[in-house]
Amino acid sequence: MSSSSDGRVLVAATNGALLYVSTDYGVTWVARASSQFWWGVASSADGQRLYASVDTGAIWTSSDYGTSWQPTGATRDWRGIATSSDGRFVVAASSGGTLYESSDYGATWRSTASAGSWNPVASSSDGLTLLAGNSGSNLYAGSRRSSTTTGVAGSLSGGQEDALQLQYVGAGVFMPISYVLAGPQFTVQ
Repeated sequence: MSSSSDGRVLVAATNGALLYVSTDYGVTWVARASSQFWWGVASSADGQRLYASVDTGAIWTSSDYGTSWQPTGATRDWRGIATSSDGRFVVAASSGGTLYESSDYGATWRSTASAGSWNPVASSSDGLTLLAGNSGSNLYAGSRRSSTTTGVAGSLSGGQEDALQLQYVGAGVFMPISYVLAGPQFTVQ
């Protein structure tokens, strides 16, 4: 189950049945999307953008407070899912696979961590700090910035086998677009 920040919009997943959405603080519930093995759900702060993960299925997204749902991304054994407060940044875990991340409201996905049996994930409200757990009882934290700033010194820090992919966006500015966490923390400052 997940909720908008004010509790008005609620989404509940059932394993082997439908998604249920309430837009009136849980007074009434409406069945949405097709019957699936739903695993996790996430909501933007205003409840407009909703996400749901399916075990051996796709990530499903809604941009209209849960009225309509569309599948996106590849079929995987999806587990936990989390989003930033505006719904733009999304992180999803796959069992026996890697962590996946979207920075465009779930339209496209890219791998961001090494293989593992990932399950719980969490995101900061700005989507720049992520936390993920695996079946080995380990927690991994990752930080990213939306872009560098021209003329401002910065730094990268991480551990052995950590990786960062940068995209040049022009005017001396780089944007991190993916990262792999081999160790406990990777930071871009």
